[in-house]
Amino acid sequence: MKPALASFYLDDDENLWVHPWAASGQRLDVFDPHGRFLGAVRLPFVLSAYPEPIIRRGHIYGVVRDELDVPFVVAAHIEKR
Repeated sequence: MKPALASFYLDDDENLWVHPWAASGQRLDVFDPHGRFLGAVRLPFVLSAYPEPIIRRGHIYGVVRDELDVPFVVAAHIEKR
């Protein structure tokens, strides 16, 4: 049996970014420091859990792998709505 949550990350505003196991690295749920759900962030790529993504100043930095399993570093702007 797999756990419901795969990993957790903190951003520079102390928001908790949660990667649900079933989301396959393409969705992160965001909670404020008081535990209130702020929303889900859907990524156009599959983000690797290792090395741990960095979320700073409205950007997410992480590693993705192509179809040949070659790792690439990505930087993406987080657009708030």
